[in-house]
Amino acid sequence: MTNKHCPTCRGLTAADGTVIRSDGKQETLYRCNAHGCCTVFSHTLSLSNTPDKRIQTYREAPSSQDVIRTDC
Repeated sequence: MTNKHCPTCRGLTAADGTVIRSDGKQETLYRCNAHGCCTVFSHTLSLSNTPDKRIQTYREAPSSQDVIRTDC
């Protein structure tokens, strides 16, 4: 994760964390604290930084609904 410039005040901001989007791409979150700016912004990480295959996203999860069979 690299430092990015805030789109509002152009202050250099360190990464605050990462999340995995529903499409499987990883996104870095930033929160600017320079001069009371408090802008929150994000950047999608490049394809070379995608999560490994052991991480299962919500979209790829198997269906958790059980089938209830009745004899009616």
